[in-house]
Amino acid sequence: MTLKSLGRTNEALLLVQPLVKSSKQILGINHPGTLSTTLTLALIIRALGQSIDAFSLLQTLVRKYGALMGPEHPKTLQVNQHLACTLLDLGRIHEALQLQQSVLETSQRVFPPNHPRVMTAIQTLAVIFNALGDHDNALQLQQPLVEQSKQVLGNDHRDTLRRIQNLAITFRNLGRFDEALQFQQSMLQKATRIWGPAHPSTLIKIQSLAITLRKLGRFNDALEIQQDLVAVSKRVIGSDHPFTFRRIQNLSTTLAYLGRKHESLELMNPLVDKSVQVLGETHPDTLCYIKSLRLLESLSN
Repeated sequence: MTLKSLGRTNEALLLVQPLVKSSKQILGINHPGTLSTTLTLALIIRALGQSIDAFSLLQTLVRKYGALMGPEHPKTLQVNQHLACTLLDLGRIHEALQLQQSVLETSQRVFPPNHPRVMTAIQTLAVIFNALGDHDNALQLQQPLVEQSKQVLGNDHRDTLRRIQNLAITFRNLGRFDEALQFQQSMLQKATRIWGPAHPSTLIKIQSLAITLRKLGRFNDALEIQQDLVAVSKRVIGSDHPFTFRRIQNLSTTLAYLGRKHESLELMNPLVDKSVQVLGETHPDTLCYIKSLRLLESLSN
């Protein structure tokens, strides 16, 4: 289990940055070992919300892996997929779609149908469809993928649970809230049993459940979950982590639904300032928070 998977992303960054520097000096900038360590650095930077810097690193890695190993090598495909996810982070959804469709087509040609890389490529494409609002196409990909993942990896495998979680989000996007809730409650029980109540993967499932409860009009239930979640998130992954920011925004939204607009604003004002400081004023998350703040201010007036 890595520091990054535990949500201790800043600690991971402090470890990996000097490794990349020494690897370049000792092995050379184009050595596979250096490229692998640089990829780890790019993923850590992305997890910290520094999507533009991650994108720059990943673009360079795609070129280098393509030249060194060929465009259809598993490593080149892996980096391209991370690049597609980063494009999605940056709000460049159509570019992400085009790249990910290419990754999936190549992966299906290179690997057997049940290979984990193919399943991951399908899941990423489904997430992009959801981001585009194309929830029906996302559902068509995700339902067979979940069954395939159960058969190949097992019911309790991390990737299977992640795919069920994403399927539940698609149900929610389609307005099928009761089905989404059923999936999410089951996933949360499993995640708590496997990883514990404060693991980053468990926290993601708690947040998703809270949003579904809010969609069902169960605002007080959502509020109770989200207040605890924000406190745990600050303790486990840090107050300045992008996921903590999103949880604060969701808590603010629930408070607004309950008519507690003053408390909602008290959360959103410092959140916008902090997001500008940590992620930058043009980051999609920051723009989302600014939009939410302006809406709250207009409602309060």
